[in-house]
Amino acid sequence: MSPEKSAYVFKYYAHLMTLTEKSAFRNFFLIEKNQAYTARNPKRSDSHFYKMKYINSPTVLAMMEGGFEAFRDRTVQRILKEHPDEVFFNYCPKCNKLVRTPRAKQCYHCFHSWHDQE
Repeated sequence: MSPEKSAYVFKYYAHLMTLTEKSAFRNFFLIEKNQAYTARNPKRSDSHFYKMKYINSPTVLAMMEGGFEAFRDRTVQRILKEHPDEVFFNYCPKCNKLVRTPRAKQCYHCFHSWHDQE
C-alpha cells in the first residue's frame, strides 16, 4: 500500500483503532513531543510531557516495535481487513487520484471540482 493511502486511512479512520493501538499511538505522540521540547530547551527537563504517563503494557510496547511507520502500516492493514465496508477511498473523477479527505469535492492535484454533482 502506498504511504499516501496508509496516511489517509490512519488519519481519517483512526476511530477504528483498538484501545491498544490508540495507546501505542499516544506513546509515539508523547515521545515525539518530548524529543521536540528537549531539542528546543536542552537545559530544561521539567516538561509537562514528562509528567504524562507512558503506557508500559507489554502488548503496547510490542506494538511499537519497528517504529511508527511499521506500526501505522500494521494498524492500517488490520483496519482494512476488519472494516472493509467502512473505509472509503475518495478519488477524483477526472484524474483518478486520491483526494485529501473522504468528503472532499475538489481535487488538489488537478483542481477539478464536483460540488454540483450530487
